[in-house]
Parts: sequence; C-alpha cells; structure tokens
Amino acid sequence: YWRKSHDPDIARFYLFRGDSPKFDPGSARPVAVLRPSGFFLETYIDAGLTPGKTYYYQVLPEDWAGNRQQRSTTAHATTPAY
Repeated sequence: YWRKSHDPDIARFYLFRGDSPKFDPGSARPVAVLRPSGFFLETYIDAGLTPGKTYYYQVLPEDWAGNRQQRSTTAHATTPAY
C-alpha cells in the first residue's frame, strides 16, 4: 500500500517490482497499472510470488496529460517461507 497522491490530476499508478534494492523500473514492465481508488491508501495485492523471497517495489504516478510524476522510494517485503 501507499498513500494517495496530493495531486488531484493523477490518472493512474504504474507499479514496478524488482529482485534487488537498486532495480531500474525504467527498463522493466509494470506488474500493474492501477487507477486511483479515492481512498487515503492505495493498495495492490501481488499474487503468485515465490515463498521466502524478498521483492522490491516502486510506484510511478502519471497524470491525465501523460506526465509522469516522481517515482516513490523503494519499498520491500519478504514472502513467508513455507
């Protein structure tokens, strides 16, 4: 999850996932393209992941004119090992 943008003109969020903390989302395809929910927190559930692996994420907002905003900082999470 991430906090909604203060910019009221956001049309979509690109969500990128990488295997290392310094992954380059500029060369990757987004794992999801999401419309703003209108809630305080935006959410996405990433399914089909490998158990016991750490994944890294960045969010890139884009406005209705196609202008991309600043990318988020990198967040990470480790899936439970079975």
